[in-house]
Amino acid sequence: MSKVFTDVTVFLRSVGQTSGEDNPAQANLYRNLIVEEFWEFQDAIKTKDEDLFVNTMGKIYAGFPQSLNFP
Repeated sequence: MSKVFTDVTVFLRSVGQTSGEDNPAQANLYRNLIVEEFWEFQDAIKTKDEDLFVNTMGKIYAGFPQSLNFP
């Protein structure tokens, strides 16, 4: 597991969420977050904001898969 997923696992567990198991309610929370982050991602591209770009990609890439026990 990469350091990113390890960090996400630590974060999820510290805030009372699950990691490494199927959690449909939590996955739905992340689906909604992905929609919000997608629009922020679009803004980051438009404004060439590298920090916002990295921030949005990290949230999209790491949180949702952990809620579905993937990878």
